[in-house]
Amino acid sequence: MRAAVSVGLCAAAACGSSGVRWETGWDSEYGRFDAQLRAEYRAARDFAEAGEWESSWGLLVPLTRAHPYNLQLAVDLQEVELELLAARSPADPALAALAREPDPEEALRKAYAERAEADATVVNFVLAARLESDSIACQHLLDRALELDPGCAWAHYGQAHALLRQRGKNDRWLEAGEALARALELDPGHVGARRLEAWMRAQEGAVSVAANYLAAWLEVTRGDPRVTTVARITAELDLALFLLLDGRPARARELLAGLEGNTVARGRRLALLAATEQALGDLFAALDAARRAEGAMKDDLLPHLQQAVLYEYWLEDDEAAERQWRKVTELSRGNTELSGLLQVLRAQVMLERYEQARDGPP
Repeated sequence: MRAAVSVGLCAAAACGSSGVRWETGWDSEYGRFDAQLRAEYRAARDFAEAGEWESSWGLLVPLTRAHPYNLQLAVDLQEVELELLAARSPADPALAALAREPDPEEALRKAYAERAEADATVVNFVLAARLESDSIACQHLLDRALELDPGCAWAHYGQAHALLRQRGKNDRWLEAGEALARALELDPGHVGARRLEAWMRAQEGAVSVAANYLAAWLEVTRGDPRVTTVARITAELDLALFLLLDGRPARARELLAGLEGNTVARGRRLALLAATEQALGDLFAALDAARRAEGAMKDDLLPHLQQAVLYEYWLEDDEAAERQWRKVTELSRGNTELSGLLQVLRAQVMLERYEQARDGPP
């Protein structure tokens, strides 16, 4: 579930051009902010964006105490706590004790679960569910939140996430869609739910629709402190992929160019750029991007696969292609994912072809 409405202005350009219309704001249930609280929250988020986790934590703790039903504040505090535990050096004594545990994140999960049992509130159940790695247990916690308040959009949004994680459940996609629809019915401007909506559209194969939804999301949430820089760049990269799959590589290239120099997900951006340049017919630019992606994505087979395909089918450099196919097989050892196994098989076929060519006819 970790991801992670007075009325704000919907950006007319994004919403009008795509047909996707929704608004975000600051007056939703479990996320209500007056002007002063909004300013204080933005200050806390600014510290977090700068990596100053202790300062962010110091602002968020009194805010969550003063506004115990504000899930947005509580969720952000939880994320800051995770960052502090990852650094293993929180100043707060209670967090410091958790940081000394063999698995600090698991220790935090237990702490939130115990809090929910001791103080059964909607907020506590949702927060406990966000840290629950078991999707069934996560769904159970959210069920308990919904027993207390069936109108909690955050809990329905969490249910959608929990259901999507249950890969063995036959009707998980239908039920997740229903949970997400209920969340959006209750809170049409829920930023996380709107992001999940675009992702689900893409997974259904409707990449053109997904691109429109995600473009609208990016425009509507521009400057919104509830959306981190990392989340925004990840969404922009997703949009570039959707545009590429939708046959709009020039637009994808334009979007990727706007992210040049950013270190967030640099390897993924360069791999997408390689695919985009190939689609546009600039093979040497594609090869350059794939080589740079290789440097940014250590031990990832994708840049090698891209280079192998370029050398094999476009640049007609069999020696270079063979080197890359061999690297794909090396990096894929132990990979049990179907996609990885398929790439290994593909690489092995190509290597066998090269060996046969060297050996000559039988």
